[in-house]
Amino acid sequence: MDLKSPSPSPSPSPCADEIENIISVRGDGFSSLPQDVVHHILSPLPISDVIRVGSSSKKYRQICSSSSSLNFVAFPSESTATFEKRSELLSSLDSFLLRRGNHRVQNFHLDWDCQYHCGRETNIPKCWDVETSRVFAWIRNAVDCHVQNLSVSFRTAVVPFLQFAFGGSPQTEFPSDVLTGRSLRSVDLDMKFATIKARNLSLSHHVSNLLRLHLKNVTVEDDEAFCKWISLACIFIKDLVLEDVHGLGNIAVESASMELFKVHFPSSASLCHVHISGEKLERIGITWTFRTAQRKSKSLKISAPNLKYLRWSGNMMSHQNLGDFNFLENVDLDLDEYGVYYMDNTTSHQFLSSIQGVKSLTLNQWSLKTLFKEGCTPPPLLNVSYLGMSIQDFCDESLVPTMVTLFKSLPNLHTLEIIQLNEIGVLNGLTELSLKDRINDVRIEVSYGFHLIEFARYILERAQILKKLVVICSSK
Repeated sequence: MDLKSPSPSPSPSPCADEIENIISVRGDGFSSLPQDVVHHILSPLPISDVIRVGSSSKKYRQICSSSSSLNFVAFPSESTATFEKRSELLSSLDSFLLRRGNHRVQNFHLDWDCQYHCGRETNIPKCWDVETSRVFAWIRNAVDCHVQNLSVSFRTAVVPFLQFAFGGSPQTEFPSDVLTGRSLRSVDLDMKFATIKARNLSLSHHVSNLLRLHLKNVTVEDDEAFCKWISLACIFIKDLVLEDVHGLGNIAVESASMELFKVHFPSSASLCHVHISGEKLERIGITWTFRTAQRKSKSLKISAPNLKYLRWSGNMMSHQNLGDFNFLENVDLDLDEYGVYYMDNTTSHQFLSSIQGVKSLTLNQWSLKTLFKEGCTPPPLLNVSYLGMSIQDFCDESLVPTMVTLFKSLPNLHTLEIIQLNEIGVLNGLTELSLKDRINDVRIEVSYGFHLIEFARYILERAQILKKLVVICSSK
């Protein structure tokens, strides 16, 4: 069975070719460089190129083996096309790690893409077990060598066959003690079917030195223990990113050090509550989409008085408490259309009151229609000097009345940027917009059709203090 045609074999990196040229032309000149300089030259190279350079001589092999950066990426397709070939590659990498011993590892980057040809005789579960155990062994080896930056991407294309063999999605326990390694500063983990048993994290009695944690496609068992570990043990953490993480019903994190917090759950029915608190939080990104009927069971609570940037994509819920933002500079809203029908004016008013100090506001069409419905009275956004809008449907008769409500709440608006995303409709009712004595900088980007040209003409005729008008039309 052909799961995926092998990608073309990556060509050797120019850096590796240049090193070999130096070796052949100048003899031992490369190895005479200071070791830290040599390691810096080798650090971006994939492991196949490092091994190729190291094969020149025993001396070069020793130099390459002591490199502090290991990039297990970009393997030649002829080495990964079949399980047998991959077994040979696994053994070769094991031998390399054995030769390098306990030399310190600063960066370990693994991109293991399990997509290859399987013959009828291939034992899929065995392939999965072998490769998973090897990958975990490499990760443990890196931790034992005091790795600081760990990046692991482990994917597989044999999912249907694994599900058939196991009677469901296979789950492999990720070694939780890896995350508690004292040397770790940054962890990026993208590993489908890996389960992190968070209760084991709490068994560690020392403080974590993690500065950055990015989890993607993993499963977390015991969300309460996980959040407690982040809040109590990760006292230096600055960035926390949770992307498509399964098993999280509630996220409640309180951190005195965190500066960036992102959750990305584009279609999650299980996630119910997100509560984040931090004095140093400056950037928050939320992507959270769920069925409209579930909005009353969802809640969002943010306590970040020093927040500067907020991005919100997906749904708004019935229960949200954003607190006070004293230094908010930028808000980017990309809401879906359901809020137009289900979001009441009280909830919209509360949200706008929370972001009242914002200076730069970016809205998609549904955000505009959700928060600035015709007839509502939004609080004035006195500090907004920049407004960006992306419009899809100009056939919408309520669009201009909604824009009128919006512009009335922005008395100090100076810069307006509008992007037209399709060619549907004509923008009617422009005379209702009151922009003549406020706008001095306008940028219009027309991707399809030319209906916003009418708006540009209106701006030229009415905006009395206009200094700059830019219109960008797509070649389409």
